[in-house]
Amino acid sequence: MATVGLVVNPSAGRDIRRLTGGASVSDRYAKLQTARCVLRGLTSVDPTPRALVMPDQGDVGAQLVEESEADVDARLLDQPVEGSSADTRTAAARFRDVADAVVVLGGDGTNRDVAAEIGDVPVASVSTGTNNVVPTAINGTTAG
Repeated sequence: MATVGLVVNPSAGRDIRRLTGGASVSDRYAKLQTARCVLRGLTSVDPTPRALVMPDQGDVGAQLVEESEADVDARLLDQPVEGSSADTRTAAARFRDVADAVVVLGGDGTNRDVAAEIGDVPVASVSTGTNNVVPTAINGTTAG
């Protein structure tokens, strides 16, 4: 069975530009909904890949795994949570060894952290940051 890693940065898209400029907001709920769509998208593959989800300080990953539908084997990656970019880098290093692909929900910074550790594992980047260059604003189901 294939394994897909999922990185959800709960802090992406929450900088000062949200208050002072016209940048759109990507709150916890929006990220959780997008991540749910990614898991649903995985069910279009037969057999459905297992999903390993990065834990985070906002518990988005934990809630996603807890509420995942029965047809998706979603598990939380076993790693400590520091509440910093180290979480993303640690998860990406782990995914390098166990994942066949990784979906990243975050901005340029999150994608930079993943790219630094992921090696040759294919990455699909979904924008939830501000003024992004790398991630694309696509539907989570399409990314899955």
